[in-house]
Amino acid sequence: RTMRLNGTVTMVARISKTGTVTKVDVISGHPMLNAAAVAAVRRWKYEPFKLNGDPIENDIHVEVHFDMAR
Repeated sequence: RTMRLNGTVTMVARISKTGTVTKVDVISGHPMLNAAAVAAVRRWKYEPFKLNGDPIENDIHVEVHFDMAR
């Protein structure tokens, strides 16, 4: 916050059959923001994706935007 960094961290997150995030890979982003973005995404809970009514594991693209200029 003191450095007032701004930017977007783009990641791929694996969502389990129960809706929890099991893996996060950073695709791009400022190195000083990456750890905070990954930590935030790991705490999120999703509605599981379904195929023919059955929950499946799936990968999604996630962006976390930081705006510390305010």
